[in-house]
Amino acid sequence: MLAFLKKWRQAYRDEKGDRLHAEVEAERNALCGNDVIKAEDIAQSLHKKNDFFSELGDSFESQHEEYCRRGYYT
Repeated sequence: MLAFLKKWRQAYRDEKGDRLHAEVEAERNALCGNDVIKAEDIAQSLHKKNDFFSELGDSFESQHEEYCRRGYYT
């Protein structure tokens, strides 16, 4: 009877280990299978930010020139 219980316990542990391993493997495949951030999205985002800062710099420059023309800076 003790031998039977030892074999049953070992089989149960093996089955549980295999099941957990399969679950972890499935989660890993799901996470690794999808690109979280695509390179194209990053490039477009950087391009938009560069345009924003370029426009911001242009507006500051034009404002500075206007203030110089009006004589605010001496």
